[in-house]
Amino acid sequence: MSALHKPGIYSAHVRATQELVAIKILPSKLLRTRSFRRKLRRELGILSICRHHPNIMRLYGVYKLGAHTAIVFELAAGGNVLHQGHHCLRRRARSLESLRVETTPQNELASRHSISTEFASGLSILCRYTERHVSGIIGSIASALMYLHDRKLFHGDVRPHHILYSTAEFDARVFLANFGRSSTWASLLRSSIASFGWNNRFDLRFLPPFLIQQLEGSGKRHPVRPEKAIQVDVWALGVTMYVLLYADFPYNGATERELCHRILHDRLVFPPDSSRAARDLLQRMLAKTPEVGITMAQVTQHPWIQSHVSSNRVWALDKPFSFAERYYSELNCRRTRVHDIIDLMDILLPVCERASAEEYRPSTVSTDGHPVVPKAPLSADARPSGTFHLN
Repeated sequence: MSALHKPGIYSAHVRATQELVAIKILPSKLLRTRSFRRKLRRELGILSICRHHPNIMRLYGVYKLGAHTAIVFELAAGGNVLHQGHHCLRRRARSLESLRVETTPQNELASRHSISTEFASGLSILCRYTERHVSGIIGSIASALMYLHDRKLFHGDVRPHHILYSTAEFDARVFLANFGRSSTWASLLRSSIASFGWNNRFDLRFLPPFLIQQLEGSGKRHPVRPEKAIQVDVWALGVTMYVLLYADFPYNGATERELCHRILHDRLVFPPDSSRAARDLLQRMLAKTPEVGITMAQVTQHPWIQSHVSSNRVWALDKPFSFAERYYSELNCRRTRVHDIIDLMDILLPVCERASAEEYRPSTVSTDGHPVVPKAPLSADARPSGTFHLN
């Protein structure tokens, strides 16, 4: 590992197991901050506790590398559930054509939205999602969150782009990543709501009404009670399920104030052809009050998850494409606004979620679910120098 001397994200080949892993090199200056070291220890401790669950990103180890620190993770070779890898799409091209869904040519979509054709083809994976496929994803992540909750742990950042595919196959195992906001229940009682950084439009979309009410008032100085923290994860998974099923957020607003008002007061609306079982589960997960909310164990046992009663409805390309563009646009705005809140999985994050072609420059590998093959060259100082072996 002596070659890994620059901070950044790398892929590596483990000689002993022939396994590919992801390595994130943290610069020494970050570790000089006591608050960051405390947060890093908590996050790595939680990942160590959960390392045996198949649907939680596996932490392989932490190594001292000169002045820097190297953290070795499971490699998400398939990307996240919104933007799967291009290798999968090439293999699935014929299957996509055989679906006979209404599609717009990708080059026309790219022209309409000023986005590269590679990005358009990557996002077209969404048109493959049926209720049956989404139920498998949600069931797997619900199992991971139940595992956390049973051990008195809280994730706090369940988002579609934090659900990753282990390989580029469409039916590959999914796992939950980004534990930068995770916490033990004991730590929750010592932390204020404001300390989690849920103060922007993107994150507000994933917060339950009771938390929005606290953020709008003096309650943001109060801690999140463990029993209510569970509902934060349930609600966020419900929003994620809605996004994957309907290519839209359950509540929308032109401003943060309007968005909060709609989350607090509006009724949940579904497309007319959604299944009854899916609507029932979403209504339980997106309950306005935590007292009537569903637990993660109940989510895993719901008929929509267990009995394969979901439909085979398939989206056309245009709707998920335009939604994914909006999703990543808001996500990038959130990262700009909360740059001082450092998540382990966001440190030195390559700029690979940008919509425009001139900004689309992923690094060699990303642990947050983006393509492992660069689509545009980076300068010698900006990009990792290649693949390395672990001794």
